[in-house]
Amino acid sequence: MGSAIARCLAGTYESLILVDTDRNSLDVLAAELPCQAVVAPLDVTATDFRHDLANWVEKAPALDCVFTFAGVMHTGTVRQSTFEDLVRVIDINLIGTIATVHACLPYLERGSSIVTASSAIESIAVPRHASYVASKAGVYGFTRTLANELDQEGAGVRVSTALIGGVHTDILRNGSFAENENPTERVASFDRRVARSSADDIARAVVRGQQRGSRIIYAGPDSRVAALLARAAGRYTRLPRI
Repeated sequence: MGSAIARCLAGTYESLILVDTDRNSLDVLAAELPCQAVVAPLDVTATDFRHDLANWVEKAPALDCVFTFAGVMHTGTVRQSTFEDLVRVIDINLIGTIATVHACLPYLERGSSIVTASSAIESIAVPRHASYVASKAGVYGFTRTLANELDQEGAGVRVSTALIGGVHTDILRNGSFAENENPTERVASFDRRVARSSADDIARAVVRGQQRGSRIIYAGPDSRVAALLARAAGRYTRLPRI
């Protein structure tokens, strides 16, 4: 998703700061983009992440927007999962989002924007994905609260969260699994039943929402359906496994 967002933004912005743990992947992406791209190989879970990211931002031109899309998944019931696997999802998806926003916020001026990555399932209790649902619900709540705070301050910074539907990426395939889970079966089920959009389609929807200043960006045809389902049937609806 991060690469797709960068490609979508490259025609609009003169310079991008690309952040990821994999320096080689960042170098390949930067070489493909038609704009200047600064490569910042950082880990959102590192102790010095906020300080290091701020150093990169200080060296760059004025910061116009921030997209926080680092994310991982873990598949397995709470009972069968290790505590470490569950917490890792929270550390990257939620704490990583907060850390990124906190580091960049001092450099955002009036007219700039922040976009965070939540999920269409943040309001649905999907079995075997408790930590992912929790992390995305946390991102949603954090972002809405931040938007209200900045409005009260008169900061002039637009804040949006993207409720992303099922998308063809490697997030599940590269994720972690409880010992009793069959990764091949879970990935096949996800690809068949959930992943209905391409990363590029989702990226275009997210960037359109950011440019319009939408506070909630429904990204993917199933995103709005999931939100309606949660409101109509309740947040504790029994659902089939995915």
